[in-house]
Amino acid sequence: MRVGRSWVRWSERGGRWTYVLHAETTGMSADLTFTGLVPPWRPGAGKSYFGNPDRAGRPCPYFAWLPAVPYGTVTGTLTYDGQAHAVTGTGYHDHNWGNVSLPSVLDHWTWGRAHVGEYTLIFVEQIATRRYGSTRLPVILLTKGDEVLVEDPRFLTMQTRGLVRHVQGRAYPQEVDFTWARGSERVHLALRDPELIEAVSLLLALPPAKRRLARLFANPYYFRFNSELELTIDLDGLHDSVRGPALYEIMLLR
Repeated sequence: MRVGRSWVRWSERGGRWTYVLHAETTGMSADLTFTGLVPPWRPGAGKSYFGNPDRAGRPCPYFAWLPAVPYGTVTGTLTYDGQAHAVTGTGYHDHNWGNVSLPSVLDHWTWGRAHVGEYTLIFVEQIATRRYGSTRLPVILLTKGDEVLVEDPRFLTMQTRGLVRHVQGRAYPQEVDFTWARGSERVHLALRDPELIEAVSLLLALPPAKRRLARLFANPYYFRFNSELELTIDLDGLHDSVRGPALYEIMLLR
């Protein structure tokens, strides 16, 4: 795929996907290779449908999402200020698409990911708008290495405690817990000590006059956090507890 002078290529060998990326703009460029250590994955069909096709035959509104690289390595070069800098680390890549604006179908979501010890996690709580019954649309992925341990979202719940009011009027919790429980099996994610690393009003994309008018009816906001994660796993034949960093976000669309 190519956009102007930037491009990405991908290939698969032995179950591992590799993405080679070149991106450039004035005075800066990136040449990076992403190698997935966890195979590409999608929650179910990867699509959430809202309503039904109308009588005119227009397609049903949908939102689709999948992580092409739930966890992988990254190597390459970043060029800026006239110098090339070799880089190496870990990476993640997902992709979303659809035929509907998100605020028209989703009220808010909490989304996060982590890699701690041998485990890779993706955890999501999405809530549809009242028009669609405020339906929960949870997502969970837990792998050990490249083996999927948990992916059935029907048994996932989320709890929050200790709301903190932000200066722009929106609030976020100090403690977030995701619990996956099926019979005697249980996986618990405790997100603690969040460090706020991004907070931005979604109205900033509007011209000032439209922004003031929209603010009378809505205050959409985005928060992103680094956090400490304690992961406790009690599955048939596997019992473990690990700690490490996690990244999560809260998107308030209305």
